[in-house]
Amino acid sequence: MAGGDSEDGMSADLAVVSRNIKEFSNNEVDEALETSAQAISKAVSKKLGIPTKLAEELNQLETDVAKLSDNITRKKAHLKQLKSWIREDKENEEPKSVSELHQAIQNHEDMILRMQKITGVCFTDFEEETLKEKEKITQKHFDIKGECNGLLFELEFDTEETVMEDERSEIEIKDFVANVPQDVCLELKNPLERVVNDQAVGGFFRLIMPYSVWEFHRQKLLDHFSKKYPEFVTIYTTETNRILMISHSKNKHSPTLMINWEFSTESLDIAVPRIRLGVEGTQQLVDLDKKKVLENAPENFQLLIEEYGIEHAVDMMVNLIKMQTT
Repeated sequence: MAGGDSEDGMSADLAVVSRNIKEFSNNEVDEALETSAQAISKAVSKKLGIPTKLAEELNQLETDVAKLSDNITRKKAHLKQLKSWIREDKENEEPKSVSELHQAIQNHEDMILRMQKITGVCFTDFEEETLKEKEKITQKHFDIKGECNGLLFELEFDTEETVMEDERSEIEIKDFVANVPQDVCLELKNPLERVVNDQAVGGFFRLIMPYSVWEFHRQKLLDHFSKKYPEFVTIYTTETNRILMISHSKNKHSPTLMINWEFSTESLDIAVPRIRLGVEGTQQLVDLDKKKVLENAPENFQLLIEEYGIEHAVDMMVNLIKMQTT
């Protein structure tokens, strides 16, 4: 009797399935089929004696597994497409002939030359040595030689790269040594020591790049005026500075103007020029300077630099000495 009731129940549920399919169409067919599947599942569970709650949990589990499987299938298809695109890009990037290879080399050389022109940095030698490689830690030693706007340098340092659990890499710089010419080392002593103590390779270039540019212009300017005004200009060089002296060697009452071109460093160890004018003269000359031309010369010199630039300002100082000695 019980078996007959079960069969009648399944017949009724199948009738529901048939009716649902007929009543729904287009986008509603999926919903109808889902409803029908649930009806069949209920009938089968009832026939097998499976508790309703357990049957519902099994149905939900089957649904979740189906969605997960579909998601994995889509991700595999997407990954396959990405690999195909990467493969196509590599094929497109690889030179297909000798002429294309030469062109690719030329393009890279042009890019390097542009970077050298922008930064002034040119590497002449590069050595890399692996000191230790174990599991997720790699230690290396680097020796780099080059020049920055004509200023020679040599850097040595060790690195320790550690691969973290999330596959990120952390690199620590150790034993950093920066070698530069003796005069540069003396002039940039304090900021250079800070950069080395901080193990800041990038900080070295932030310091040396603007300094090398200004040093180049300083030397060029000193050479220019010593040749332009040999009777009035001499260059006095110290360990840490170069001073442009303006005076009239044939006149003992001539004042002496000293243009002192030094470098100061800001908090980020960036070298900036500091140009100052000093004046020396006899007491008799000071007494004769009623208009205080010599006394006000340092301040006026700074204003001239701001208004006309360094070269024009120095020209005016030389002319001032000429006026005082005629």
